[in-house]
Amino acid sequence: MIIKSPAKINLTLDALYRRKDNYTELRSLIQTIPFFDLIHIKEIPQDKIIISSNYKNLACDQNNLVWQVAQIIKDRFQIKKGLEIYLDKKIPLGGGLAGGSSNAISVLKFLNNFWNLKLSQRDLIDIGGQIGSDTPFFVFEGLCLMEGRGEKITYLTESLDLNLVLIFPPIFSSTKNILQNIDFDKLDKDLSSKKTDELITYLKDKNNFDFNFLINYIHNDLEQVAFNFFPELLEIKTRLEKLGVQKVMMSGSGSTILGFFEDKISDKFKLKIQNEFFQEKMIFI
Repeated sequence: MIIKSPAKINLTLDALYRRKDNYTELRSLIQTIPFFDLIHIKEIPQDKIIISSNYKNLACDQNNLVWQVAQIIKDRFQIKKGLEIYLDKKIPLGGGLAGGSSNAISVLKFLNNFWNLKLSQRDLIDIGGQIGSDTPFFVFEGLCLMEGRGEKITYLTESLDLNLVLIFPPIFSSTKNILQNIDFDKLDKDLSSKKTDELITYLKDKNNFDFNFLINYIHNDLEQVAFNFFPELLEIKTRLEKLGVQKVMMSGSGSTILGFFEDKISDKFKLKIQNEFFQEKMIFI
């Protein structure tokens, strides 16, 4: 069996405050996009989990979230059969697109159906929460409001139909590192929260969204922190803006840079971007 595992992007990301448990309280409008890893899964008679990947730097042992969620299911339901899983990675690691969390929940949902486990949505969220705080979103997909450490999810609507370019610099941006280095005194938290609130209200009432409204309200409080660590990310953003991309923003804690377009990107403009960033990997959506 082959299943698709989608990437996510953050349309807004508000860093609110440092909690007493030292986690960062976050609030974000987040959605899936049509950019996928492909996961090949085969049941095997041996009582073990075998993971492999086309990505040489990917952990394929107990440190892999897919391995962890599969083992949780096998233990919980005392399943003695095993799994052979191949992760065909397209979504970059450390790119702010949550590929690892998506892989884990995609496998969890598959196993729930394949082994007829009859796990409820609440069960899936709770199991996902055991391996990572940002996993519950992928139980829902679509466009959601994420709060807390990422574990509180409110489904809003289907994903917006966006025209995007995603630039993938060869940089692994650690979410933990970025969050630990936020200077909350330098953030305009009230403005960020207001923008997120107004965008939620707008999108709830609109079947079709106005692009110009959208680009005035999307934002990412983690950008400056990441730019301080990786000045080349700011350089990529600036170069895209100079090319005429209507809105440019980092996704999540980085390092992926997003370019937003009102209309479908023309072949001519795609070539212009490819020539400018010939050393970088990218996709167009």
